[in-house]
Order: sequence, then structure tokens, then C-alpha cells
Amino acid sequence: MDKFLINKPRLEALLNIYAGFLNENKEYLEERESNLKFFKDILEKIKMNQLIKGNIKEIFNKKRLYTTPQYLKLNNELNNKLVQWLNNIVERVNKAEKENRRLSDGEIKGIVLKLKDKKYKAVTTEILCVFYPHHYWIQNEKKYKEMIDKLKSLKVLELFNFQIKNYVENYEHIGELQQEILNIMQNNNNLLNTYNELIGRKEINFYDVDGFLFWLIDKKYENTYNEDVLNQEIEKYLKKINLASYFLSEGFYFNPDQITAFYSALKTKGFVILSGLSGTGKTKLAQLFAELLCPCDKCHKKNSQETEIKPDTECDTCTHIFLSVRPDWRDGKALLGYYNPITENYESTPFLKFILRAKNDYQKNKENANPYFIILDEMNLSHVEYYFSDFLSVLESGRDENGWTKESIKLHSLENVKDLRENEIPSEIKLPPNLYIIGTVNIDETTYMFSPKVLDRAFTLEFREIDFDKYAFSKIDEDGSNRTAKEISQTILQDFKNNGNFCGAIADKTEVEEAIENLKNNGKLTELIKLNNNLQPYDLHFGYRVLNEIALFVKYATNAPDVVGKLDENTALDYAVLMKVLPKFHGPRQKLERPLWLILNWCLKNPVENYENEKFDDFKKKVWKILTGIERIPITDDLAFFIEKFQDKTSKNVYQESTQQDQSTQQKQQLSEEPNQSESPVQQVKQTGQRDAIKYQNAAKKILLMLRQLYETGFASFA
Repeated sequence: MDKFLINKPRLEALLNIYAGFLNENKEYLEERESNLKFFKDILEKIKMNQLIKGNIKEIFNKKRLYTTPQYLKLNNELNNKLVQWLNNIVERVNKAEKENRRLSDGEIKGIVLKLKDKKYKAVTTEILCVFYPHHYWIQNEKKYKEMIDKLKSLKVLELFNFQIKNYVENYEHIGELQQEILNIMQNNNNLLNTYNELIGRKEINFYDVDGFLFWLIDKKYENTYNEDVLNQEIEKYLKKINLASYFLSEGFYFNPDQITAFYSALKTKGFVILSGLSGTGKTKLAQLFAELLCPCDKCHKKNSQETEIKPDTECDTCTHIFLSVRPDWRDGKALLGYYNPITENYESTPFLKFILRAKNDYQKNKENANPYFIILDEMNLSHVEYYFSDFLSVLESGRDENGWTKESIKLHSLENVKDLRENEIPSEIKLPPNLYIIGTVNIDETTYMFSPKVLDRAFTLEFREIDFDKYAFSKIDEDGSNRTAKEISQTILQDFKNNGNFCGAIADKTEVEEAIENLKNNGKLTELIKLNNNLQPYDLHFGYRVLNEIALFVKYATNAPDVVGKLDENTALDYAVLMKVLPKFHGPRQKLERPLWLILNWCLKNPVENYENEKFDDFKKKVWKILTGIERIPITDDLAFFIEKFQDKTSKNVYQESTQQDQSTQQKQQLSEEPNQSESPVQQVKQTGQRDAIKYQNAAKKILLMLRQLYETGFASFA
């Protein structure tokens, strides 16, 4: 059973607030630093046997914190007893230090100050702390309970299983909590910089931990830093610390919604394809995310675009591998290796070893295993169906109740086969649920298109839009990146493991049923059924597996951790359709025009109803009128202009040009005035247009791009 559980992001936020407090109240830190220097001098006098009566009076009248009893009358007998007590503390600690240890709970209990049958436990721990601030901590039964309660109320301490009133006996146990807080304080650059600037000290000790905890309950500051204020400030801080800010500190800007879509898709399926324009950061998104969750610091310092992990430098703790796909890959040997009948050994690969490590980790540690990431860069430089066919087949087989793929990848058909290093190679392997595959693709004349078989097994996320304004603010900040990574990695890792199910949750019937029930309750299932019915006559509809994946994706995206960012229900379903339904669209105008218009209509807030018996041209006119206010069949220029305005992030309307005209007057004109027939279609579109006509904007935007491509070339595809 855990003794305590700290919410690290919230504690980091609280420490940053504390650093701000110290900057505004320098005397708080300066006084405590003065105390440490005073007691350092006292300790030296004790060691030199130079402690005098006046020193004793100074010690017990020194305003250190809250535990010191005030002695106004110090007679010789009491003075001698206190000197003896202090000497005893120093002697005991010196003896323990020679044995490279701290005083035990029992030893501390044995040196507690006793005066007139009264035990001064807190004073004893305080003296230990101010004499040896790097090794001992202060505890006061009453005040410590207040501190714990405050940490709980701020949701910084989520679990605490100690009996505080037996604090001397639990001194070592409660010290574990203070040690954890100290570790986090020592890694908070903001706090370290504050200490350095104010008192010229670059390290933090247990006396500083006590200063932080006492600040939380200090009545002097309760009006300025009460519980409500602190909670509000923590929430503000947490909103700034997220995956998007981590990527930004690494010098890369990604749309926050796109980040959530990527995260949720990977959590749902375990196989995500990132496609789109070259140079948009697809590869870096995969690498940075994998590195964020990787426990190996050494691998982070290596060239992140190294094509493979060499056998002689292979890292046993790294949980991601980067492979550049080669055009000459014609089968799975480049990835999985092969049995060599001449040497009678299996010619293994770093890729296969990586999968076996992921498999062994999951078998050994189950829910405590790490997620492992395979990054295939430019995976369509060769036919994916050739070199990746084994993986596609086992992914098709689904997963069992434990998350493993139902079918296995066959490696060989012999017994006791070993590689050149005498490692045994199994005849077949099933993919564990903690193994994730991220592929990046560029579409040009040197690459191959994906077949529906590939697209059906993955979530496909496209990177097309570029935002130079946001990119201009993305500057590399190593300190900021490291700090953000530390603050968010554990929260993300805990959520990403999905209660130990990893990406095998798709096989959990209870979880899938719950996700589908959520779709039913919010009305999205009805919309998906309508969409599928529209596509079925054109053989572009989807099956049960895709429905399950969409349901889980929507669930995960709408309940993602704050450090990832949540999507609302409409945006989540929007991305799900964009990634799981539209990638299958590939073909000539005769095949795609009607289904594309049907999905475009489905994307509208108020779609055209009862169109089944209408002529197709009349249906298109009605859809276009909802979009633009003009009832006409759009030409290519209309689509081009609409798309341009759709992508204009500075426009107040989704696509209408911004204007100084009063909005209410403008809306009346749009409703009452017919467009000038003498003007060009583009001019008419400029003057008209309906606000917020589109419900699922990402899917609609992609459909409009495909329609433009369809009318320009007679052919369209998702890529």
C-alpha cells in the first residue's frame, strides 16, 4: 500500500507560486537564512566546547519558526542540562555520520529534550534540522497536521497513510514525504533561481522544505494566499504547462487540438500514420512524444534521427526506436530478420530485439510496464503491404482479453534457434499491448499510395496547415523544455497506460460498450449511423471495428488529461471521421463526387433534409446556399475562395471577410438582399455567407479540398 501520493504537476505549480511569494517578501527567506548561519556558528562552538550561558539564551529566544519554547529564566542547573543535551545531539549525530547513516527513529526518541517531566519532541527535531539541514527535518505534531491538511485541500497530496501523532516513531517514514518534496524543489529551476538571486545559495535543504510548508499555514499571509487563491493560481499555471508548451519549448508549434487527436488516436489504436506536407514536423511530433515518455536520459542526448540502434551501442532502457524506411524493402526481413541456414543462426535486427524487449517488459511488469514506440519515417518510400504485411495481418486479427494480438508473426519453424549472440529467438511472436507504431508519410512522385487495407488498420492524421505566426514564437528553450517534460511526463504516462490496458483496451468489451453508450447518450451514434447509411451505397462505409475505435477515440479525447488538452464532443467526432472515414476516399469524379457532397452536408449544423428524391444538382445548390448564402452549383473558383477564407484564422467568420460593418446590420442584409447577378461568383461569395454553418469543420475543410481537386483534375484522394 502506498504511504503517500503527490500530484507532481500541482506541487510544481505551487512551488512556482511560492517562488513568486519569496520575490515579493524577501525578508521571509532572508530571516530563515540568517537563522541557518546563526546555528552553524552555534554548532561550531559546541564542537570546540566553547558554548556559554549566553549562547543558550540566544538559542531558546531565537525566532526561528514555531516550535521553540521561550525560556525567560535560565538558571545554572537548567543551563548545564541544555548544554549537555546539545552536546549529546552532536555526539550522536557524529557517531552516525561515521557509520554513513542518519539517526534512527529510536535514537531520536532517546535524545528528546526532557524538562520537568515534559518532553519537547518538536524542539529536538528542530535543532537537528537547523544544525544538519541536509539530513534532518522538522516535525511538530500540531503544525504538521495543518500542513498535511493544506496540501490535501490543494490536491497536491492525494494520499497520506501516516499517523501523525506518533510522529517521533514515524520520523523516518514522514521524512520520505519531505524527501520527495525536497527532490521536486531541487529540480524547480524557478525556485533555485530565486534562492540564488535573493540569498546567493544554489542548493535547497530540509529547512527550506519546512519554510515552504510553514508558508502554507502562516496566518500572516492567509489573506493573500488563502486556499481559494492558491487553487485558482495552480489551475492557471497548469493550463500553461501542457504538451503544446513542451513542443513549443523544443522549437515546434503544433495545433493543440491536433496534439490531442494524435495522443487519443495512439492511445486508442496503437497505430497512427502522420501524413501531409513535408517539413511540417510530423517526424518531430512522433520523436518528441516518444522521448517524453522514455525513461532513458542517454537516448535523449543521441541524434534523434539515427536510423537504428546499433547492436554494440544498444540501450536496454530506451523505449523508442527510429527507423528510416528504404525503397528496397520488399519483404519483412529488413525489420524482423531471418534464419540463416548456412550459419544456423537467426540474423536478428535491432527492430526485432526492440519488440522482444517490449514483450518481455509487459510479460514481467504488466500494468507497470513502459509503452514502447516504433517510429517508421517515410514509411511509404516502399510498398507498406510488402515489408509490413506481417504486422498488418496480426493487427487485423484483433486483440484478446489480455491485449495481445490474437494472431502471431511467424519468424521461423525450427527449435532452439539463437542469434549470433546466443539469444534465443522464438518461432513466433504476438504483439503486446504496450507496443505502439507511428508512421510518417510524404506524398510525392517518389512514394507509394496506401491501400485501404493499411488505412483501415490505422488512424491517419494529416498535417497540412502552416501557422507562421505561432511558429515565430516557438523558440528552443532547453531549461524550459526539461522543466515542462518533468512536470507533465508522469501525468501523461499514467493516463497513457490506460489502467494497464495500454492500446489493448479495444479488446475490453466493457470499455467499448461504455464508449458506445456515451455516443448513444450524446446523440453522436445517431449521427454516425446516418453518415454510414449515406456512404453504404458507394462502398465507402465502415464496419464494427471502426465504430468501436471511433467510440473509444471520442471517449479518450473528451476525457484527456489537462496537460494534453480535452476536445469537446463535436471536435472529437470531427477528428474521428477525418482520421478513420475520409482516408478511404480515393478515385475519379464518377465515384467520389456524390459521397463527398453527402458528407459535406452531414458536416453542417443544419443539413439539407429529405433530398433522396431530388436531382443531385439541386441538392448541391442547397448545400452551397447553407455554406455561402448563394443557391448555385459552385465552380472551382468558388471552392478555392471558400477554402481560403475557411483557413483564415484572423477572420471573425469561418470564411466571410472581416469588415467594419455592424454585425447585426450585416446579418440583416445577408438575409434580405439577393446577390448581384452581374458580379462574378467569387464577388458574390465575398458579399454573402452564413456564420457558423459548419458543425464538423476539420472534416468539412478536407472534403472541400478534395472536391476542388476532383473538379480540377477529375480525381481525388485523401493524401
